[in-house]
Amino acid sequence: MACRPNNTPPLARGTSSRRADCARPSSRWTRAFSCLLLGLAAALLGAQSAARALSRPVADLRRAALALGEGKPAPPQERSPPSEFEPVFGAFNRMAADVRASREALEAARRRTETVLATVATGVIAVDPGGKVLLANRQAEQLLQAQLGEGVSLRDHLSADWSSLVTQVEEALASHSANDVPVEHTVGFRRVSAQHARLAGPLGGVVVALTDVTNMSRAERVLAWGEMARQVAHEIKNPLTPMRLGMQHLQRAWEDGRGDYDRILTETSDRMLGEIDRLDRIARAFSRFAAPGDAQEPLEPIDIVVVAREVAQLYDLSDAGARIVLEAPQALTGRARPDELNEVLVNLLENARNAGATLVRVIIEPGRIVVEDDGAGIAADALPRVFEPHFSTNTSGSGLGLSIVKRLVESWGGAVAISSKEGRGTTITIRYLTA
Repeated sequence: MACRPNNTPPLARGTSSRRADCARPSSRWTRAFSCLLLGLAAALLGAQSAARALSRPVADLRRAALALGEGKPAPPQERSPPSEFEPVFGAFNRMAADVRASREALEAARRRTETVLATVATGVIAVDPGGKVLLANRQAEQLLQAQLGEGVSLRDHLSADWSSLVTQVEEALASHSANDVPVEHTVGFRRVSAQHARLAGPLGGVVVALTDVTNMSRAERVLAWGEMARQVAHEIKNPLTPMRLGMQHLQRAWEDGRGDYDRILTETSDRMLGEIDRLDRIARAFSRFAAPGDAQEPLEPIDIVVVAREVAQLYDLSDAGARIVLEAPQALTGRARPDELNEVLVNLLENARNAGATLVRVIIEPGRIVVEDDGAGIAADALPRVFEPHFSTNTSGSGLGLSIVKRLVESWGGAVAISSKEGRGTTITIRYLTA
């Protein structure tokens, strides 16, 4: 039976009963839909509760891991973890205990290292591959006059005066050498010797040991100048003695009225003039050695062969006792100073003559001058000291010949090397800049 629309007027008795029958299906659908909504809401609430129950221990683990990484104690847990998470929390707690124990052991070792380094007189700096300070003791900070805390950049925290030290450290980080020879750095009146060594292990880095050698260098300079003064006094005294004896001999000959006085005067005068020349050479040698580098004339292109030939001819004309052989091309240009090159060659040939050489070969090549002699040679223990300013292997020398040679050649930008065998002669090699 069809239901009448709501706006249809009632026609007969029993119409309200039929309308109620028509409304019952709609009521059932409403109740069913309400139950469905309530079920969905309950499911959502249950899922949300379960998610919170599962996410809470994960969040606790995350907070504990972050605290462990920052070195802080783990935050307290509001409630015990679910039974499903107990093995995970147990493993994490054991790992955290191991990490804390390792960190405490590392910190204890660090404190011991700092205590040891604080008692040594040497400054020590450890730098990582990026140039950041890992460790610096108090002595290093005092030497460098800078606060070097962990993690600071060495280049940013040192003054510009120590740029050479920063360069040394950066070159050591870039190289793969295990260690290097000490390098001296001068800042004002302070001289610091720095020696580095690479850190072992995968992290790498460099350890630098700093030693204040200011007082040591000053003492060495005082001793060197004292020895130099003694050498000067000795060298000047040697010509003065025969000059005094010659003057006394002239006085006695004049007082005695000797008939050969003219001959005695001539001979004595010649000897005294020779001693005066000797004094002049000594004075020039010491003056040349003490001359400051900035007082020298600029380098100029010169013909090396022409200067060497003039010196060789000079010795050929004199009674030097040694034959000079020049092996050189017709011309060869290098950068030097003519008078200084002349003095270098004269010193080398004079050393060969004093060593009893009978043959001296002077070999001129591009960028190289070699002087070989067959003299007495130099003992192996004395060879490392031949360039010292007060060292000489014979009693008649001033001990400045090879020192002046080294000083002059290095002022040209060149270098000097020596090799010798006792009884077999000496070879000196000079490297110069070609024009």
